[in-house]
Amino acid sequence: MKSDWSIARSVLALVLIAGCNNDQKEPDIPKSFSASEAIFDDFDVYAHPMKEAVYQDKVILQDIKGPNERERFVVGDIITATSGQTPQIFSGVAINQIATASPDDVQTDATPFQKRERLHNELSDWIQKAPVTEKREINLTINRPADYVPSYDRFERAIALGKVNSQTDAKNIRAELANEQQAIVEREQNILIAEITGVGGTILGKCLNSFCLSVEVTPPQLKKLNANDRIHFIDPVTKIQNNVIGGLEVLAGAQISQYVDANFDGYVSPNRIDAAILEHTSFNTTHPGFKNSTSGSRIGVKRKCTGGSCSAVASFGTAQAHATATSGLLAGDLMDGQDATITTTDARSDRSGYGREATVNMWQAPYDSDIDEALADISNFGYPVLSMSISATGDTTCLGSGVLSEEVNDLFDAGTVTFFASGNNGHVSTTNCVVEEPGSAVGAFVVGAHVNSASTDGEIDVRSGSIATYSDRGGTSSEGQRTIIDLTAAGCRQNLFSTSGGYGSTACGTSYSAPTVAGSAIDFIDFYKSTFGNGIDDPTSLTANMLLMGDRQGESGFLNIGFSNLWGAGRQKMRKFDSAGMDNPFQYGSLTTCIDHQTGIYQPLNNGNRISSDVDVLKAVVFFFDRRHEDGVMDDINLFLERSSDNVTWTKVRSSVSAVDEKERVFHADFSGNYYWRLKVFGYSVTADQTACGTNSMKVRYAWFFEDSDREVAEDLDDIDTED
Repeated sequence: MKSDWSIARSVLALVLIAGCNNDQKEPDIPKSFSASEAIFDDFDVYAHPMKEAVYQDKVILQDIKGPNERERFVVGDIITATSGQTPQIFSGVAINQIATASPDDVQTDATPFQKRERLHNELSDWIQKAPVTEKREINLTINRPADYVPSYDRFERAIALGKVNSQTDAKNIRAELANEQQAIVEREQNILIAEITGVGGTILGKCLNSFCLSVEVTPPQLKKLNANDRIHFIDPVTKIQNNVIGGLEVLAGAQISQYVDANFDGYVSPNRIDAAILEHTSFNTTHPGFKNSTSGSRIGVKRKCTGGSCSAVASFGTAQAHATATSGLLAGDLMDGQDATITTTDARSDRSGYGREATVNMWQAPYDSDIDEALADISNFGYPVLSMSISATGDTTCLGSGVLSEEVNDLFDAGTVTFFASGNNGHVSTTNCVVEEPGSAVGAFVVGAHVNSASTDGEIDVRSGSIATYSDRGGTSSEGQRTIIDLTAAGCRQNLFSTSGGYGSTACGTSYSAPTVAGSAIDFIDFYKSTFGNGIDDPTSLTANMLLMGDRQGESGFLNIGFSNLWGAGRQKMRKFDSAGMDNPFQYGSLTTCIDHQTGIYQPLNNGNRISSDVDVLKAVVFFFDRRHEDGVMDDINLFLERSSDNVTWTKVRSSVSAVDEKERVFHADFSGNYYWRLKVFGYSVTADQTACGTNSMKVRYAWFFEDSDREVAEDLDDIDTED
């Protein structure tokens, strides 16, 4: 068992109410209201904070947002450690006070998002200029039916209703939901196929689990399709592009070592965590680093997508460098003697990847038109992580509304976070967004790069190196608006897996930073499942938590609020939220709630008690997934940090109020004065209807941690950078 068994578990619903006193209240829970059972003695138990989360015969958050008009349910996990006490974990449903608008909620309205036309500009020109008999391949997406519900939301409903009690139940129900999704998609596809063939178009391919088709048309046929309101977007088929510091330096500098050294590396008994990787080139599936110990294989699915469909293959043919290197970073492992020629622990670790015990599932999309089929195919499997270091060139409008962006959002709906390499176009212009599709999808976790060369100061550069000259800039006020970039990681590595079965490759690019972050996300999932339960299966939870893993670097110094369109959350610095990874006293929480228009929730910190001056730093983030961004619409949800001397009158200390981002962050480094502290998550403008929260309400994930920064010798945290 990998969990820290010094942690005392409490199977209770934790009521956290920011009221007029600081007493921690025992929950008065009706019989129909049950907290999640965090049971870890039986590895087949599916522990989840939404388990039996029913109040008055209604599913919490999805059917009922709170017990009354003044309070709101929140769901998730919290761990708290105070000096001299054993850390306590709470998992389940809490009740928080609703937040209302106050005069100091400063907010500036943004320029409305750009909205693209149904037909891509390139195709508009083609219709006008091409011969009427010329044929061209296009990709298109279909408008979702009004009653469409994302499959992960349906899965959480099944958890709340008591239908998911074991890992086997979870696997089977998610498979059933994927089949239901496929049937809905096929129904909508068939309606449109009849209309496309009716105007003379040819169907080249059907996406398995996403609302998309590949079609061949002439200019007159395309003109007719552009008038069809069943169609959401129509895009040209575009070109694909691929986007050294050794493994030891990255492990230490990005603070991944604390996970893999504690065996949080992709194996949660009795199952390995599944990760997918999508590449243009061929993988070396016989590389010893993909063995299960000295024999067998950790490669799961091997699928090749071409000619409008995807199918299983025995091998991918002649291995190529790019796919072999990126897959090795994601899940390569030599630590169990897989390669008898590599004998020392350091040499093995230096060549290994980061999700070392995960099952790696490989997809190849060899041609321009195959990425959409591949993304749709991957969504049918429900893996938590996809590493993607290929992109479609030519579209850097950063609107997040192309066919491939929609499919990345479909993956998010199905429970998969796509860790996407931002690209290698550079960032000289401060007004030009150069992230290529589908990186601007609101459901993509976009990874830039720092470090310009493999021949550097090693771990020092991983911890504090400058932004890579090739790393892309995200959205600007004139293009894309959202910051888009989420995190940076070391973009140069030596000892990469090579096509020969060795480790001779050295390369730089965001192609190598993306699988580094994706692999460490696997490690975090392993840790979370082993410590708290399965709430991390929610893609909003994984995204929010990975946004906590940056050092706050910005272009002009470290940021106390918001994110950078070049650095995102900053350089990757993984944190492990237990007594071995945090400086006592500390608290960490990760919770979900529903936020309505002009309302929000208060989240009391330290369980509603005062925070002592022993605490030095706090970092908190908010993330929400609003796929209406595809159509130029997105809610505006803000994050505030407040303090009070009497738990009655509150003063704002930090305000993160971007009007154009799907994420917010606050940081603070002064907790003198023995104050009460709380977060305020507030919906400045909320109009969403198609989330799990219902009409005019957005599902929001927020996470935070605070800790001491003394790093005493006895705590053995000298290898973990302080946050301040």
